[in-house]
Amino acid sequence: MNDDQKPSWKEREAARANQATKSYVKELDSLFTASGRSEEAEALVKRLRDSHGTPELAEVCRTFREELGMPREIALLSIFLDSQEAPLVVEALETMLLLAGEDDAEFSKGVQSQVRVLSQDFNNDIAEVAEDILAKLA
Repeated sequence: MNDDQKPSWKEREAARANQATKSYVKELDSLFTASGRSEEAEALVKRLRDSHGTPELAEVCRTFREELGMPREIALLSIFLDSQEAPLVVEALETMLLLAGEDDAEFSKGVQSQVRVLSQDFNNDIAEVAEDILAKLA
């Protein structure tokens, strides 16, 4: 094709279809890559997991909550339970309580044990929500 010739209808349509396909594939990739999370969200999830068992866990949990809200995954919420900060623990337990009513929520034996231990906590707010979760799971 010469520079002074316009692309044919067929060529324009092929280019448009190619662009649409690329856009569609990119959108699909984002749905299946890293559970559909953005790169920033994925970095925060990694930071949360990496900080588990370290003194910075509570700070990372607060950052996570401020930037992404409370996680909707039981495994991530269980990390919040180890933060040693009552408001974070209560909020994580309350989120777990909401999720406990959903059919696809899976509480592993380890998480159930963690909640059982928290049901005996000296902090009544923590203990009450943990007991509610155990009752819902029974």
